[in-house]
Amino acid sequence: MTPYSEVFKVFLGKITDPIYATLDIEVSEDDMIILLNDAILNFEFPKIDLRAKDDELQQFTNDLGFDEIQLLGYLMAHSWLRRTLRDIELLRQSMSTVEFQKYSQANHIRTLMDMEQQDLRHIDNLKKRYSRRENNTSLLYRLGGE
Repeated sequence: MTPYSEVFKVFLGKITDPIYATLDIEVSEDDMIILLNDAILNFEFPKIDLRAKDDELQQFTNDLGFDEIQLLGYLMAHSWLRRTLRDIELLRQSMSTVEFQKYSQANHIRTLMDMEQQDLRHIDNLKKRYSRRENNTSLLYRLGGE
C-alpha cells in the first residue's frame, strides 16, 4: 500500500516553484484528493490499478513505484495550474482591462500559460518513457541482452 502523502509531497514540490508561489493559493487536503483523482483520470494506461484506493485512509491499495508517484505528482500540478489559469481568466472577464492590469501583470499570466504548455510536453514525454518500461526496466535495456 502506498499512502497519498508520497504523491502529495511530489505535487507540493512542483507548485513551490517561484512562479507558482507568487499565486499564493492554499491547497487543502480535500483539494489535493480532487487533484489526485483528476491526475488518475489523466494517467493513461497505468501498469498498476490506480483506482484501487481508499480516500478515507488516504492510501492506494497497491504499491506504487517511483514512476507512478512522480507522474501522478506532475499530473496533479498540471491540473492545479489549469484550474488556476481558469480562475484568472474568470477574474479577467469580470474586470475591466485597466482594473485587471492593475491587479495582475499580463506578462505573469503569459508566463504561466507558457509554463502550462511546457508542463504538457514534459508530461507527454514522461508518459512515453513510462509506457516503454516494463517492471521499472527500460525495454531497450532488455533488448541489449541484459
